Amino acid sequence: MSTRKVKSKAIRAGYDWSIRINFAGSSVSFPSTATFVAQVRRDPTATDILATMTTADLGVQRVDTNTIDLVLAGYKTVNWPERTAYIDVVRTDGGIQHLGFSLAVPVILPITRGVS
Repeated sequence: MSTRKVKSKAIRAGYDWSIRINFAGSSVSFPSTATFVAQVRRDPTATDILATMTTADLGVQRVDTNTIDLVLAGYKTVNWPERTAYIDVVRTDGGIQHLGFSLAVPVILPITRGVS
């Protein structure tokens, strides 16, 4: 798995978060009929899953052959502590295939929280 650092906005606990990931020029692709699952954990070796995003719940959205959006609803992050969240994506149609990348995203507590 290759590593490439990219700038991303932090996940603010309790607020919606998203990131657009483009893999132009790489072997990673997102066919229109493919389905995906992304899991979020507090560290790569953790057994507990903080959140799951799927194509079915629009947490993983195909934009085009080279691009996906990961969308994390704020209600899934309400009680997260400040630390780093780790995310990766697998393709689930026709067997399970790891896409070969992962994200490490900082989690911060916003000043304004608990507002309804």
